[in-house]
Amino acid sequence: MLHYLTEYDLPKWVKNRKMLMWIGALSFEDRCIGSIEYLSKINVQITKGILFNYSTEVYPRDDAERKRNKNLNIMKQHEGSVFKNELEIINLSAYEYDAIQKVLIVQ
Repeated sequence: MLHYLTEYDLPKWVKNRKMLMWIGALSFEDRCIGSIEYLSKINVQITKGILFNYSTEVYPRDDAERKRNKNLNIMKQHEGSVFKNELEIINLSAYEYDAIQKVLIVQ
């Protein structure tokens, strides 16, 4: 079941859950780590984390790859804290919606 909660509702809501799943995509943009940093701030632990990693054609390429690697490292630093277990990284092609659906159905 998917829920949309405000930042005020979230801490109270998660305390009553047996399992929480985080699903995200790796990006060169800082916003891809925003929810993880917020969950860390409010001391929420996620049962399972899934990160979709897909290549992009962004220029300058070196700059984009450097930023993606920085964001990935930040996410991995939260393994064992925000993410109870290791963050599962799934590599796929951009816009590969069928593959994303298959992953989510299996979960």
